[in-house]
Amino acid sequence: MILRTLLALLLLSSSVQAATYYASPSLGNENNTCTQAQDPATPKLRYNSAIGCGVGGDTFVALDGLYTEFLVTSVNGTMNPSADILAVQPFTKIIPNGPSSGNKTKLFAQNPGSMDSVGKAVSGAIFSPTNKNPQTSTIFGTISTHATHIHVKNLHFPKAGAALSASEGIGVFLADSADIEFEGGSIWRGGVKSSGSSDGLHIHGMSIRYSGEGCLFPDGSQPPFPGGPCPHNMYMCGNNHIVEDNFVTHGSHSNIHMTCEFSNSNNNTIRRNITMEAPGYGIILKGSPGKVYSNIILKNGQGAYINADGVDFANNVIDGYYNNPAWVPEAYQFTYPVGADTIKVVNNQFHGAKTSFYMIRNSNFTVIDQAVVHHNMCSQSGNLGCTNVQTTANIFDNYPAAYTLKVGSPAIGAGVAVTGVTTDFNNNPFGAPPEIGAYASGSSDITPPNVNITAPLDGAMVSGASVSITATATDNVGVLGVQFKVDGTDLGGEDLVAPYAVTWDTLTASNGNHALTAVARDAAGNSTTSPTITVIVNNVLETNARFGQHFFMNFP
Repeated sequence: MILRTLLALLLLSSSVQAATYYASPSLGNENNTCTQAQDPATPKLRYNSAIGCGVGGDTFVALDGLYTEFLVTSVNGTMNPSADILAVQPFTKIIPNGPSSGNKTKLFAQNPGSMDSVGKAVSGAIFSPTNKNPQTSTIFGTISTHATHIHVKNLHFPKAGAALSASEGIGVFLADSADIEFEGGSIWRGGVKSSGSSDGLHIHGMSIRYSGEGCLFPDGSQPPFPGGPCPHNMYMCGNNHIVEDNFVTHGSHSNIHMTCEFSNSNNNTIRRNITMEAPGYGIILKGSPGKVYSNIILKNGQGAYINADGVDFANNVIDGYYNNPAWVPEAYQFTYPVGADTIKVVNNQFHGAKTSFYMIRNSNFTVIDQAVVHHNMCSQSGNLGCTNVQTTANIFDNYPAAYTLKVGSPAIGAGVAVTGVTTDFNNNPFGAPPEIGAYASGSSDITPPNVNITAPLDGAMVSGASVSITATATDNVGVLGVQFKVDGTDLGGEDLVAPYAVTWDTLTASNGNHALTAVARDAAGNSTTSPTITVIVNNVLETNARFGQHFFMNFP
């Protein structure tokens, strides 16, 4: 009897699935139970209340609306919010860490939302606390200390309170955290800050703008260059970070600043970002090894500053300078340390500097070491380290509106291979030899396909061995194929011919919620992932009956 009971409990525990809880500041009700909050029709009013319903590995969905709440994982290494935070917002809950990197706690918006022309969110799940965090006198969208295994997707963090100085708007603060992913969404008049021994942060697909705009000292005075208490759009300490596919602009000092004040940040990757219009630097990286490639770096005081050996700075476009009389831009666009002999500064395009003096230089203004700086292209003569001089009209399709290479461009096939640098700004493969610049040849088609799953419907319950999943896909040139995915994992092979469909055996999946997506790609390498469809697999009765018969028949 005891053995039967243990086996039954084992079977029940194996079918337990991660739960999904919903919140809505307009449709929610705090009196709804946690069970009710698993239905988007009966959500909690506060996002923190929905979080209080779940455990690590669960999904917490923010329906569209304005949330005036802090999001907190842990504070000062404890697992309880501090008393002063609770005094300001007594409903604050701890966001539980995920149990593993493969089963992260998910803070997801229902919809991606939208932004206005300056990057401030105007729709979607918007987090804008109206009260200051008493610990720091700063407004945080989120504060995470010792957080692990958390995935935040499509949440927006605009600065709150028009009367507050921008130094009070941080957006996201991560300290001593690991395996944290921010995907999509935006931060306006705030930024991403990480400190301490953070490891493995992944920031991608975000719009981050105007960090430190009007940044003030406590006495109200304007700090001199280089900034003040909040100068950078992204200030990231730690190791093994990936910053990719972001739009980062108008930092008070710099846009992407990946270094720590007293130590290096090692083994980090910065790729496929647009970083523009900061009076300081477009990109700063201190620490090795590291890779900075396929970025578009525009109209900054200085394009990039790499203060470490062992970094690959390749296939970037640096153009223009910060044109504001209040700030004095540097007369160069790229700096690397004296004595560096394992750094690679190759395959880059340098254009539009304020002067033609030292477009590339080392930190002592000495002669460029051609062993580490080579195969770069400039549109202005007289620059050390940039001997391949071409006019922009000869290089690009539609300069300065775009940096795609024209047919017959001298940049095609003129680069040198760099280990690990294989894809361009659109994630298309470079040629062999690679191009100079951030775009592979033939990348003029930058329009991605459109793709949507047509069956099953969102929220549908499915079961059995033959569930049909179908999708439609279109492209301005032509769709090359559609790959269906279940929970991010490929389902079968890529379907190369319309109508696009695949059959799913749900008996191989666990019971509960599963995310269905379809990825369409075209011949130019552009790809699009469809909006996610969530379905509920329900094979409980059939599965339990099979398991019960199989096990219990052997134990009278």
